[in-house]
Amino acid sequence: MKTKEDAKTTATSANGQESNELAKPKRSKQAKRQIIIYVVMVVAIAGILGFAWADIDGRIKSKVLKYLRDKYKQEFVVTDYTTTTVNILRAVQGRIGTQYNLANSKCRWLGEGNETYDDCSWSVHPKGNPKGKCRVSYSSSGAMWDSCAQVILGKENYAKARQISAEEDRLRPAVERIFGKNTKFGVESLLCEKGRTGANESTSLSQAINVCKKETAGMTGDQIFASYIRMYHSYELYIYDPDGQSIKTNGDNTGDKARIVERLKKMVKYLPDGRPDSMWLCYFIKRDEDSIWSHELKVSVDDLRQMTDSFSNDLFKPIVTNDGGTDPYPIRKGWDK
Repeated sequence: MKTKEDAKTTATSANGQESNELAKPKRSKQAKRQIIIYVVMVVAIAGILGFAWADIDGRIKSKVLKYLRDKYKQEFVVTDYTTTTVNILRAVQGRIGTQYNLANSKCRWLGEGNETYDDCSWSVHPKGNPKGKCRVSYSSSGAMWDSCAQVILGKENYAKARQISAEEDRLRPAVERIFGKNTKFGVESLLCEKGRTGANESTSLSQAINVCKKETAGMTGDQIFASYIRMYHSYELYIYDPDGQSIKTNGDNTGDKARIVERLKKMVKYLPDGRPDSMWLCYFIKRDEDSIWSHELKVSVDDLRQMTDSFSNDLFKPIVTNDGGTDPYPIRKGWDK
């Protein structure tokens, strides 16, 4: 038989249980609201970041296409993109790593502490030539690199351009040591038939010139010229020293001429081992207020070895635009501007 105390205890227990049951739904609704708020915040942040990165990606792609257009004087088209994972590291009660995928991009932003960098690469092709695919990359330092030269120039011309570039790199220390850091220079060459056909990707211009020298051993200059493309070859080193332009094409200028001859002779020992009558040095003289033309001293290694301290002004040849053909090297390079 229940006493009043038992009835009171039972009533209190029932009220407590009912109170607990009523409180549970209230906490559940609050948790759902918090989850919804968190989801909305994450979606909003992801959207903002996505738009921001997409805008950055677009600006970098514009820079890349402009770089290609300026370098090759033609338009390029992006052929494909690869979805890239963007890693976001943020310090929120420790470091939390979250990944987002941004379509139409191959740029990677990696946040680590307060540092970010990008590394982008695309497949492109010249407009109108979808089969001529090549790659272009953009580094975190802002430098760009591409593999499109062979597509633009063709296999044979690309091989020649590669040889010329490697030869200029080889000569650069000697040119800057003899003529000065500000000196501009460049190499042009024509190879004999065997020098062209016997070359491969590892053949340097110096090696090819030496092949032509051996191939024409015992031949006179007239005989070589008469054979035209089969035996004919030449190597020309153009030099423009902006700090050494005191020499003029009129007057004696013995001191300036002696200085030029001395420097050109020093340069000879760094040239390839070729025929002395087929190796040329061309020293560019920019026009001044006394002349309407720029000039150059063009002399073969053979003739240079016979020079003493001066030379005739007749050796200064005017550099003019060739409206009917290819401009001389200094004009193509803009040295006369």
